Amino acid sequence: MKKAFSLLALLWALPIFACQIKHEIISLSAPVTGVLAELELLDDSRLKGISLFHPIDKKSFKGERFGGGVFLAQKTLKAFKDKTVFFDESGETARRLKQAGLTKTVQIKTRGMDPFEVTEKTLKILEAHLSNCPTEVLRLRLWAANEKQYLLAQKKLQHPIYFFLGEIRGNKLPELLMVNDGPVLFWTRNDRIRSFDSSLAYVRWGEKWRKALTGKEALVGISELKPGNKFELHKGEGRLWNVKDVGALTPGPSQIRFMRHFTDTWKEKN
Repeated sequence: MKKAFSLLALLWALPIFACQIKHEIISLSAPVTGVLAELELLDDSRLKGISLFHPIDKKSFKGERFGGGVFLAQKTLKAFKDKTVFFDESGETARRLKQAGLTKTVQIKTRGMDPFEVTEKTLKILEAHLSNCPTEVLRLRLWAANEKQYLLAQKKLQHPIYFFLGEIRGNKLPELLMVNDGPVLFWTRNDRIRSFDSSLAYVRWGEKWRKALTGKEALVGISELKPGNKFELHKGEGRLWNVKDVGALTPGPSQIRFMRHFTDTWKEKN
């Protein structure tokens, strides 16, 4: 009888020591939501809402979803009272939160960071808002470290590869080249690929640049899939490609997964 009672007491106590969020929060930050997903905290009752634009399916998060910036209605802001609100670097969102008198706000600044740096910075910020999560946090850090080691061990691509923000339709290239942002920043910084030479995050290409291409370069359009879909890499005419993945353009862990998917699939098809 005593053993049964002790077991029941232990089972009752387990949730107290489980990884959890300390207090009620709202995540309008893509990296924060991504890290919470990796820590399996999307079902924590203290997570009171996430952004409409985060690549999270309805099964994974059943709570409320909000817009950001100009999409933040006054009625919505009232619901944020007394909650800690995480949001990505945005002057418009910061202004609206301040005007609403919200003081528990945390701005996540990740400009100029690659997916691994974004994940680590977000983890460091979130740790102060979590309880009993050292194992889960360590597991995520080790996974990221292993993925980084794997990606750095891959051979450098012999020919230049240019990534565009959006899908390539026929022979029409999207207006912007992704240069120093997300996965491309990681690959170029670590000399895994050769790409457009610029200090800017995104560059609007010109006809002079396109006419100077030799035909050996790979031109790849990056776009996102809706949650629940699987990674896609499709070859178009010549050296034109399209790659699609859930969270491919979302800073943080989802871009780490995208880089692994792309690296493995690219090797198979080239």
